[in-house]
Amino acid sequence: MRGCGPLGPGSSPGPGLGGTMLWLLFLGMVFSTAYYVYQDGSVELHLNTSFPLINFTTLKGTYYVNETHLIPNGSLIILTQDLTSKSGNIWKLSVPSPGLVVFLFNAKILNLPNNSTITSDQDRIIISISSPSKITYQIPPNNNNSGLLIILVAITVPILYFTYTHVFLKKPSSKFNHLPTTERLILEHIEKNPGITQKALSQALGIPKSTLSYHLNKLEQRGLIRRESKGLSNKLYINKL
Repeated sequence: MRGCGPLGPGSSPGPGLGGTMLWLLFLGMVFSTAYYVYQDGSVELHLNTSFPLINFTTLKGTYYVNETHLIPNGSLIILTQDLTSKSGNIWKLSVPSPGLVVFLFNAKILNLPNNSTITSDQDRIIISISSPSKITYQIPPNNNNSGLLIILVAITVPILYFTYTHVFLKKPSSKFNHLPTTERLILEHIEKNPGITQKALSQALGIPKSTLSYHLNKLEQRGLIRRESKGLSNKLYINKL
């Protein structure tokens, strides 16, 4: 037999559930049927084989015989999705016979059948049913989404910061960036205003005439600019490199 029990295939009980599971097994001896409900809508039925199974013979699912179960005479286990249906975010569970219903998650129960009792244990809801019933319930949101949101924020913020500082705040590139600041400003202004006079350049940049003449002489000696005399003034141009 494949491993299959009240906590589902391959799963294990949470901390502090040992007493709870013994209590559930004890109730399994009292009730002929135990229904274990999973979040995906599948239901695992544990049926005492000493009781009639007429209500379950038409169920589609996987059947197992569990000879080691604590219920006397062994039990029949059925894993099926025939007992649940979904409309929007509302689920409906059909309970065809009296028994114990165990939601293996913290379900929100929307209606409680008559003559039934409900208890909770950590993330499990336990309902005892005295007659065939229908239970409607909702599945709570997955709290893992908040963790995913934190991860997305942690990744997105550095990307946005990098984009802002390296794209939006980045100064336009210039072929004169390798030069000292004063020389770069002089060349960029002459490039934008070809033929500008030395006097107009001094006024535009706020550089004294003597200081400007010093830098213009250096730039001219390196072949970066040229002066062209026009009357009493010199017009400045960038030499093509």
